[in-house]
Amino acid sequence: MNALAEIKRDNEIASDWLLYYPFRRRQYYEDLLDVENSTPVSAEVNVKTGPGNQTMQKAVKMLELSKTEIWLQSVEDVESTFSEKKRIFLQVRREAAYMVKTVRGRPAWVIYVQRHYAERAAARYNTTPDKLWVHENTLKDWWKDMVDTMARVALKRGCL
Repeated sequence: MNALAEIKRDNEIASDWLLYYPFRRRQYYEDLLDVENSTPVSAEVNVKTGPGNQTMQKAVKMLELSKTEIWLQSVEDVESTFSEKKRIFLQVRREAAYMVKTVRGRPAWVIYVQRHYAERAAARYNTTPDKLWVHENTLKDWWKDMVDTMARVALKRGCL
């Protein structure tokens, strides 16, 4: 795989973690509770290999959860560097995460985010939405910067 293809793949993964963080965080805690509440295995049980080994299954699940925890912490750390306006943007962008269609040649998420970002930011800053309307290119630049930062942090932490 060439370097550009790897960068694109890494950015797609980082984008997914940014977008689906709330769902993945909730899933992480549910999975963690499942593992913690799973039936303890007696120390006298002979260790055997294969899918029937509960101890091994629990160890594998804990390893997966520790990787997820690093990703979640990375998203939280990156998000903590964002300004309030960018946090509003990210919240609205997450709401639009499932929009895959295009409208008049533009990604549907752009139109949704433009409108809802302007409304929420206006409510927050006690002004009118037209004063906080953001151009499509600005939204795309914000998103690209967020994804690039997320990917770099993930690389540094060994997630990618």
